[in-house]
Amino acid sequence: MTRRVECPCFFQSLSGVVIELHMDDVHGAGPLVACNKIIEQLKKRLRLKVSPPLEPEVRYQHLRRHRVRTQDGAFIGSERRHIDNVLHALGLEAANGAPTPSLASGQDDGDPLTQDQHRLYRSCVGSLLYISHDRPDILWDAGLLSGRMSAPHDIDKKRLVRVARYLKGQPNLGAWLPQNKKDQGSLITSALERRELGRARLAAQERLLRRQSG
Repeated sequence: MTRRVECPCFFQSLSGVVIELHMDDVHGAGPLVACNKIIEQLKKRLRLKVSPPLEPEVRYQHLRRHRVRTQDGAFIGSERRHIDNVLHALGLEAANGAPTPSLASGQDDGDPLTQDQHRLYRSCVGSLLYISHDRPDILWDAGLLSGRMSAPHDIDKKRLVRVARYLKGQPNLGAWLPQNKKDQGSLITSALERRELGRARLAAQERLLRRQSG
């Protein structure tokens, strides 16, 4: 197999198999016969635990994200527990969801957060940054929160709470990566997990947000 120079964690064979290597996890795709042949070759040198081949619309986990693959593309979403951890840390388990992740502009900064509040702020923002990899709808606000990490004020905590409440109301969104490169990626709901992958797409307002790209 040949390592891809532009992305060293990927390897490709002449038989059409592509392998992604991350630590001791291997995720591969390609013709079934060719995949089985490479697995047998790897077993001669490594102790492998091999999962069954993935069928279309079957949910699986890779790199701590859940994914569902179809003929039309792939759905990628973060684990729900990361959102639940933020809600629990902020005491928002019983809070109502918010319709948008952003606060209205023009509000005063207020007072600096206390040391304990600052510690909680850093922890929650770290979780939001992780979640935002699969949630472009919060990427802008997560960036604002991260930029205030060194000296957050009351307004930053309000913004953090707002994003957390938004995620509480929209916990199942993720990134839709179309198979056709001409199509634009979008946010989709976990309705796709209910065997509607490849057909369900959000309306235009849930299209991939462009704010973070300028």
